Amino acid sequence: RIPVSPKDLSVQRAGAAELERAPVFKVTIEDPEALKQLSAEALAGKVVLTAMPDAGRMEAERRRELFSLVNRARSILSRLKPALIVTLRRGMMFAASGARLRDPSDPEQSGPPALLVSSSELLEAFESMAPGVTDATATVRIPAPEEEPVKLRNVAALLRGSDPALKETFVLVTAHYDHTGRATGGEGDRIFNGANDNASGVAALLDLAAALGRMKPLPKRSIIFLALFGEEKGLLGSRYYVRHPLFPLEKSVANINLEQLGRTDATEGPQVARAALTGFDYSDLGERLAQAAGLTGVTIFRHPQANDSYFSRSDNVVFARAGIPAHTLSVALNFPDYHRVSDHWEKLDYANMEKVTRAVALGVLRIANDAEPPRWNPQNPRAEPYRKAWRQIHGQP
Repeated sequence: RIPVSPKDLSVQRAGAAELERAPVFKVTIEDPEALKQLSAEALAGKVVLTAMPDAGRMEAERRRELFSLVNRARSILSRLKPALIVTLRRGMMFAASGARLRDPSDPEQSGPPALLVSSSELLEAFESMAPGVTDATATVRIPAPEEEPVKLRNVAALLRGSDPALKETFVLVTAHYDHTGRATGGEGDRIFNGANDNASGVAALLDLAAALGRMKPLPKRSIIFLALFGEEKGLLGSRYYVRHPLFPLEKSVANINLEQLGRTDATEGPQVARAALTGFDYSDLGERLAQAAGLTGVTIFRHPQANDSYFSRSDNVVFARAGIPAHTLSVALNFPDYHRVSDHWEKLDYANMEKVTRAVALGVLRIANDAEPPRWNPQNPRAEPYRKAWRQIHGQP
């Protein structure tokens, strides 16, 4: 008998569960072929027990692949609807989670209750089990979650294009306006202001809208300026937009997502008059923006370590999964006050932020005025899932 204390678990997906000696089914996340063989019948009424990969000593590239596999495994297991999903976490303990946002209209957030658990004893037992139905059973009592409706909004503005044909196509410029709220404990300042992450991106978004809106003539394509909610809570705003687009997704030719433009004191060294574009070589948007930025004295580049892993860490990846060439632009991907209450306004480099915003403005303008839309790179295998999505929304095989 291995008890698990509430302090050693976190709720990944809320839901009531009342299980008495339910059979336990072991699933190995790192075995994609075994995952494909699973069926709803095999998991019905069972507790799925799985474990996060031990990524501590892995190279960044292998870690990225494994966590991508973890996300796919979660989706598969959720669709098969076992009674409960328990994922064991390796390493440090963590506090029980508090309230969290859930979008009931999002199919990715529906499914059986799911828990993330830290227990060395349970992990040891897991390692000794063979995959599939085990001799173990689980008794679980999870009360129904208390729900309080809240209303959150994406904030959108449309700059209608000037070209009779191209104005029916759209460039999406986005930035998330949320941060992580307040610290639950500690003395002094407990407010996560998020000056760099991501008030800086929102400020650039507003400035771009104001500047491009004053142009005569206006850009040829239409431009959607979109401030997104809930990025820090699971890319909620971008996921909502893709399910409820204001304009057809197949008419949206590109997404430039703005994140962390204000700090130049990156942990890897000063980043002045330069910015990284995630997934730089996944589409030709990277080269297009780099060429435009070069005319303003700013370098937009492919980050050698973070190019791939950071591509899936912001709202751009949601638009990419919908087929739209989409990337995130950041000056400092990592900085000393990341997700800390000390991310304050006075630490921003406003002169550099102005330079980078000018570079983005020229890049957006050139894309909006170019009759040839950005394309995913067929030579890069990492872009293939997004190329496939592009073909689907355009009705191509």
